[in-house]
Amino acid sequence: MTIYHQYVTGLYQRFGYFATWLPNAPISLGDVGTLEDKRFTFRTSLAQLGIAFGSRESGNPVDWSHSSTSGVLLKTTPTVASNTIGADSVKGGAVIEFTSQGAFVFQAKRCLVKEISDRVTLEQDLVSAYQTGSWDDSFVVIDSVVHVGEMAAVISNSKNARLELSAEGGIGTGAMPLADAKAKFTILQQMGEIAHFIGAEELTPLFGLSRLKRSWLDRLRDTSRLESVKRVSPDHSQDQGNGKTDSIIERVTMNLRETA
Repeated sequence: MTIYHQYVTGLYQRFGYFATWLPNAPISLGDVGTLEDKRFTFRTSLAQLGIAFGSRESGNPVDWSHSSTSGVLLKTTPTVASNTIGADSVKGGAVIEFTSQGAFVFQAKRCLVKEISDRVTLEQDLVSAYQTGSWDDSFVVIDSVVHVGEMAAVISNSKNARLELSAEGGIGTGAMPLADAKAKFTILQQMGEIAHFIGAEELTPLFGLSRLKRSWLDRLRDTSRLESVKRVSPDHSQDQGNGKTDSIIERVTMNLRETA
């Protein structure tokens, strides 16, 4: 797998969300686009299509952290203040060692999840958009976004790589030091090919997707059944033969068996 695939697949397995690439790529709730090779490409938005939607947000922010299951060693040294007048404090820092290609460290502080609140209305609006020709078969919509206050992502593209950092602003003993923007990390030494986003603030690195179900698209294409489909409210539609509620839209999942 490429460095990109290792990163986005690892985060999906851990958190169940797709990841932006690069990690600071802009995305917003209600963005519409296509998904190819696990990467979202923006095309338009629900707002630009004239589709209004409400949203809701998780309550208290939480911290999220994940490292590759193997191939990563993170060592930190906290800043030590000097007790001697006129003497400088001993700067802290961090060393990250990678022993496998694609290994990564992800740390995010103050994470909040924001999502579209009324999926039933969204279903109806997407069906209408499809019937008027403004919604393409390949479109997906971002239905949830993870906002983070501070984050760090360090990904190795070399089998053996090392990154040594100095914390100019000081580093404490917390569980996620790399995500601390106040640490003001600078690079002392780098060995191997490494992509790093350290101490970044106010990003949206993770997101969820929905799309119109392929089974419903087939029904909508069948003009002989189009009128009956129009009359069916999405929350009351029934899957043929089993009596179960058949939602018109579905969450997009990642095929973890795919390799690059």
